Amino acid sequence: MNEMNQKFCQCCGMPMGDTDELCGTNADGSKNEEYCSQSRYE
Repeated sequence: MNEMNQKFCQCCGMPMGDTDELCGTNADGSKNEEYCSQSRYE
């Protein structure tokens, strides 16, 4: 993935990579592409 288009976690700044395996989840279990799975958000 091009560094200019790379996604980063909005909480900790971790690079999210090309897949959704590092994405966190919402309360309903759906993927959240703004936060990584290690970050806690409200």
